Amino acid sequence: MLNKCKITIHDISIIVIIKKTFTSIKIWKTFSYTSINKKWDDENYFRFDINCPLECDAKSVIELGDIVFWPEGKCIALGYGPTAISKGQEIRLISKYNIRGKSTFNMHRLKKFSG
Repeated sequence: MLNKCKITIHDISIIVIIKKTFTSIKIWKTFSYTSINKKWDDENYFRFDINCPLECDAKSVIELGDIVFWPEGKCIALGYGPTAISKGQEIRLISKYNIRGKSTFNMHRLKKFSG
């Protein structure tokens, strides 16, 4: 059975299919959680105060719909377009992130938020 969770940002609800990883399990055990939404270019992120190491599949360039956790900054991030360090149209985040889930939600709808 796949675990799912919902991330709500203002009036938007995003359903996430959770990967079975150390990070995801740790986050799953912490729900329900409230944090302030912040924005960096085409990335929304919010603090999630847990400690997790980088996993072997951590990466800095993600795919649209990836839901990731940044261990260094203790944040969950939703990238949906280029950032200041992207090459072309790739979704490049500030450093490596653990991939914790996937969503089919239209992440471009997050552009309307200023953070």
